[in-house]
Amino acid sequence: MCAYGVRSLKSKVVRADKLREVREGHDGTWVAHTGLVGIAKRIYDEGMSGPNQLDRLRDDVSDNALAMLEAPCGPRTEAGLRHNIRVASSTSRRGSAARARFRSTT
Repeated sequence: MCAYGVRSLKSKVVRADKLREVREGHDGTWVAHTGLVGIAKRIYDEGMSGPNQLDRLRDDVSDNALAMLEAPCGPRTEAGLRHNIRVASSTSRRGSAARARFRSTT
């Protein structure tokens, strides 16, 4: 795939993700590259009628402070540990905290 095809595909993925976010009631977002700011801004400008979406509260989400402080439960695996080490070492070597190429599979 040529470089233009990759950029076009990434733009479509970013566009779909930002559209999902604004429909779920997010007030803002982040992007992994400054070149994507225009796409995100356009979607949020079109999807929001004002400076926030406080009128779009979700019934399926509760704000339980104690639940937010609980340690995650679930299995701890060697594969998960190795994945975390790869992500941490990659970001520290490159001096960047945002590494979109890593997706959790464990």
